[in-house]
Amino acid sequence: MLRSRILGLLLAITTALFLLVVGVLFFGGSVRPAAAQSNGLRVEKTLLKSSNVVMVGETLTFAITITNNWHTTVITLPVVDTYDRSVLAYINATPAEDSHSPSTGVINWDNILATTGPLAPGEQVVILVRFTAEHPSPRVVNHAATHDAYDSLGNLVGDGEAEHDNEAVGGQTPLEKTLDAGVLPQAGQRITFTIRVQNAGLVDVVSLPLEDTFDPTALQFIASEPMPDTLEPGKLTWANLLTPPRPVRLPPNEFISITTVFTALKGIEQTTNSARVVGAGDSFGNNLAPAADDVPIRIIAGPATATPTRTPRPTPAATAINQATATSVVSATEVVITTPTIVISSTATIEAIATLTPEQGNGSTATPTVIPAVLPDTSTGPNSQNTWWLGAAILAILLLGIGLTQRSRG
Repeated sequence: MLRSRILGLLLAITTALFLLVVGVLFFGGSVRPAAAQSNGLRVEKTLLKSSNVVMVGETLTFAITITNNWHTTVITLPVVDTYDRSVLAYINATPAEDSHSPSTGVINWDNILATTGPLAPGEQVVILVRFTAEHPSPRVVNHAATHDAYDSLGNLVGDGEAEHDNEAVGGQTPLEKTLDAGVLPQAGQRITFTIRVQNAGLVDVVSLPLEDTFDPTALQFIASEPMPDTLEPGKLTWANLLTPPRPVRLPPNEFISITTVFTALKGIEQTTNSARVVGAGDSFGNNLAPAADDVPIRIIAGPATATPTRTPRPTPAATAINQATATSVVSATEVVITTPTIVISSTATIEAIATLTPEQGNGSTATPTVIPAVLPDTSTGPNSQNTWWLGAAILAILLLGIGLTQRSRG
């Protein structure tokens, strides 16, 4: 009797497990999370430039594109655009904004559709926003977003947002120093160098210090145009080349030239004359990247003439034979030995002149950053590859039930 009850209990448990597995297999896969709303607004923000790298002083134009993915017409569409005010300066926008806060870097449109009209399903509205890059920065983020958008039925439309990353780089003043062509550096002769500094940026340069260094044992400074503010052994310094009576600003792509004149003191295998710009600044108060250039030269010895050397006159040696009879006078012969003139000549070799060229950024195509206004539908149905164990469990339970039933009958 007890045995029959135990077998009946096991059969009931087996049946319950079987029904549980069947329920999970056939009904569990149909329990899906609520699908993410596919409607709403999509915002794209793109920089209208072929490269994400911009130079200080460059004007940047961003396009904010808003697409209506809602099933009804949107009639109210507020937009806010934020920017890094430590790097960018706002110029204007089309359509014009309703408010702008330079202290916080926030631009607001209360309803962008007030000027463009209602936004039907599938339609787009584009806002153009312009800035000036005033300071260098490795990462500049410009962010745009919609909020509190309503359709014609009074429903709140899903918000959208997007941002754009780019890099702002400072200006440069590449420097080139050259030795006058056709001049053979020779001891005792004058040597002329030309220093040329160019503004390779997009903003006026207002401060341009310059240093020129040389070997004082090989070169002697004679003059320059303009003259340096400080003259030290082996070093010439101009505190700022952009001072009256010279121009006080160096516009983009223009250059300034400085001429320096030295005397070669001696023959030397190689000496280097260097120039560099350190601490230059633009009209936005940015420090520009240093620039330098070297001119290695070889100075040959000049013609040398030996000075004739006169031998000393010998002292006559008189011998008294007899005072009474006679006095002998011995005269010396003057001998002059002259050393020949020696002319030393050689061929000078001028080394290659290094020219500093500003590094150019690699252009890359800016890819619009799209952040969907809503979440994607991530629901999935049952995976046949992952449910094989359920079938095996059902088969095992059935076999267990059959075995128990046969045993109870026996």
